[in-house]
Amino acid sequence: MNMIKLIAGLITFTMSGIISANDVSDRVYIKDVAGIWVNEGYVEQLKNIRMPHQVAKNNPPVVIAIRSAGNSYPIVVTDFREAALNVVLAVEPNEEKGSYRLVLAPDNKPTPSDEVKYLWFKGIKTIDGNFKQLDMAEIFFKNGVWDSYINVEEKIGPFINRHVIAGRYKDESGDNWEFSPEGQAYLPDQTFYYEMSLRDDTSNCEYIEGEDMNSSDGIKRIGFSWMSGKLHLFEADLVDNRVICKSKAFKVLIPS
Repeated sequence: MNMIKLIAGLITFTMSGIISANDVSDRVYIKDVAGIWVNEGYVEQLKNIRMPHQVAKNNPPVVIAIRSAGNSYPIVVTDFREAALNVVLAVEPNEEKGSYRLVLAPDNKPTPSDEVKYLWFKGIKTIDGNFKQLDMAEIFFKNGVWDSYINVEEKIGPFINRHVIAGRYKDESGDNWEFSPEGQAYLPDQTFYYEMSLRDDTSNCEYIEGEDMNSSDGIKRIGFSWMSGKLHLFEADLVDNRVICKSKAFKVLIPS
């Protein structure tokens, strides 16, 4: 949950940047690669399975968020367990057309060449001058292994919610349930803000979290699973610092 807040705080974009290419027609500005980039394999599997913990085990996520902050461009790279924070100093072109590298440093100040890091990427702008997809050699969690990344064009929390649980539902009694992409849960008897658990190897289930002042740790947890196109909800408890779900669903919701 804290990792989502960290990323969310680093993703409001201001479109200004630094020129760094030899051919004017091929110029790439930092603003051109600003956004939230997520490895495509993770996104596609998330859309298909809709179970973040399970997807993370099979296809670990890597999220690269670049934004402007005053005169600097922070870049946060995370796998939803750890995060690396640097600043993009420049974009440098390679001799190969469509190939570039981000010059990264711990701070936005002159840095010796032997202290900077390079994140290579390749991409072709669309007709409107934007990058929709990039191949990147991510260096913090993938050790420079190339992979394809897509720009999700919104904050990471709503993006994942939209593909996992967001929607309107009815239960067996005909009552209405709704989980909004922005993290608002509307249950028949209560309303609360929720956050999706994205990577928890200790739990036996997928789950969302929300504030609950009546619980021992102040957090409400609801487990969930998708089965045969229906959303099954489970009671979830914190047991020895592990989130454990009951084996039987307390509600089965049908998308409406």
